[in-house]
Amino acid sequence: MIIGMFLFIAPIPSSMQSIVLKLPLLEQVNIIGMCELFHLLNASPNLEYLVIDFDCLKASLDNESTCHLLETRIVRLHVSSWKDSEPNLIQRIIEVFTGLRLLWIVMNDTKSLIDSFILTVISLWKGRQRLALGVNGLLSEEASKNLRQWIIDHFFHLMVDDSFAVEYKNKWFNLWF
Repeated sequence: MIIGMFLFIAPIPSSMQSIVLKLPLLEQVNIIGMCELFHLLNASPNLEYLVIDFDCLKASLDNESTCHLLETRIVRLHVSSWKDSEPNLIQRIIEVFTGLRLLWIVMNDTKSLIDSFILTVISLWKGRQRLALGVNGLLSEEASKNLRQWIIDHFFHLMVDDSFAVEYKNKWFNLWF
């Protein structure tokens, strides 16, 4: 009778070749904490949905090879523990993730106002492909009164009859272009 199984991983002797990782069926991955993304992205040609901590994403955007793989693969990005003190990071994300269609951002401080953050994301996204944007946090009273009109008032490239949907429910702002 087997009661339990134990797995012991010994260090690989330097005389042995490293293991080649291949994950062709992997389409979504959730990264918790810090890790090097390049080898995972390189081994996963069908990876398109990345859930990642803010700090890990920030560190990964400093690696040119990793950025190339992020650019060509990821169409849905979910960033957790976003630190609002990094306004330039959203610009970098938009530069790197050129095929992005879905961007979800979970703020580290859900009690802070997200109005200016949302306006920054939308203004940087202007003229690009369709995007679904979700951000959790508090909207100002002005923004939440008439959300659709608030968006139109702040973006001269949007008109009342333009095709987009917006809602704010349970501290989540959602926008679909």
